[in-house]
Amino acid sequence: MNLPIYGCYTKSNILWIGNYPDEWFITKVKYEAYVKARVGWHGLKSDDFTDEGPFLVTGSDFKSSRIHWGDCYHCDLNRYEQDPYIQLRNGDLLITKDGTIGKVALVDGLKTNEKATLNSGVFVVRPLINNFSTKFYFWLLQSKVFTDFVDYNKTGSTIVHLYQDTFVNFSYASPQLKEQIQIAAFLDHETAKIDNLIEKQQQLIELLKEKRQAVISHAVTKGLNPDVPMKDSGVEWLGDIPSHWLCTKIKHIALLTPKKSSVNFKNNDECTFIPMEKLKRNSLVTDETKLIRML
Repeated sequence: MNLPIYGCYTKSNILWIGNYPDEWFITKVKYEAYVKARVGWHGLKSDDFTDEGPFLVTGSDFKSSRIHWGDCYHCDLNRYEQDPYIQLRNGDLLITKDGTIGKVALVDGLKTNEKATLNSGVFVVRPLINNFSTKFYFWLLQSKVFTDFVDYNKTGSTIVHLYQDTFVNFSYASPQLKEQIQIAAFLDHETAKIDNLIEKQQQLIELLKEKRQAVISHAVTKGLNPDVPMKDSGVEWLGDIPSHWLCTKIKHIALLTPKKSSVNFKNNDECTFIPMEKLKRNSLVTDETKLIRML
C-alpha cells in the first residue's frame, strides 16, 4: 500500500504532530466541533435506569465502532430531557474520556421515534462548521497523533481521565473538506480489507487451536499406535483406551497441595511462595520467596 507524498512539509513545533503538508492547516477541536458530555450534577443513579425509554449510551456499548443498541440501558424521558446538549442523533461521533480513553463510535441506526442520551464517561462530537468531516475525525481520533496527545495530557493514576477543557484544545493538522472526505473513504476501504484478513487469520488460529487440542487429547488418551487393541475404560469422558494401559486417578500417582494436618516445615523456614500470576503458559516462574510462619 503506497501512500501519497506531498511536495512540501511544514514543521508544526507541536510534539504529537511533527511535520505536516504545506496545504494543510493547524487547528483545534474547539474551533471545528461541538463537544459535550454529561456534567457531574446530572450524574445518574441506579434507580434512574429503566427497562424501556430513551437509550442510555456508555463506552461499553461500543462494538466495532458502532453502538450496539441491544446492550444499552434505558432512562426515563425526564432524565433524557434534562440535558438537551447530549441528546444524540445519527451522525454524531462519540469518544470515551474516562478509564479506557479513545474508544470511538459513530451513532447510526437510531430510528425516528427513538431517543438516546449519554451516560458519564463519553464525549459527543459534532461539526460546528462546514469544513468538517465527521468520518475524518473518526479516523483522526484513532491515529497515533491523538494517542500521543492523550498520553501527554491524561490525568489520574488508577482511573485515567481526559477532561473536556483538555480535549477541545487538541491541536492537529487538517486538510480541506474535500481531502478529508477522500482520506476517510480511503481508510474505510483499506481498513475493511485489513479487518477481513484479520478475521480470516483469527478463524485459522481457532482451527489450529482446536487441532492442537485434538492432537494432545488423542495422544494422551489413545496413544501413538493406531492399530493397538482397545478396551472400554469405564470412564465416560475417556471412552476406549489401549488394552495394555492402566486406568487410574491422579490422587494415586501424584502429591497434591498438602493439607494443614501435614506440616513438614519449621518456623522461620524459607519456602517459595508462588502467586498465580507467576504461572505462565507451560512454565512456572519461581522468582519470589517469602518466610512461611504458618500454613
